[in-house]
Amino acid sequence: MTNSNMKPVVLRVVVDDISQLAEGDLIVRRTVELASLNSELKEYEKKCFATDARLSHFAIGSEPALKTRA
Repeated sequence: MTNSNMKPVVLRVVVDDISQLAEGDLIVRRTVELASLNSELKEYEKKCFATDARLSHFAIGSEPALKTRA
């Protein structure tokens, strides 16, 4: 348990100059439904992709909220 509060935010990242990426960097844009976000992130982790902790926490926290709405 914690007394910390988190607020989800939506960010739009604009990369005008792709040449600024480091060699080997790859940006892939995907749209995922909130209900399947956590499972999609888990699949990426199985493929050895790094997952941002803030996005992972948001995905985990949203699952119970979506279940109570149904």
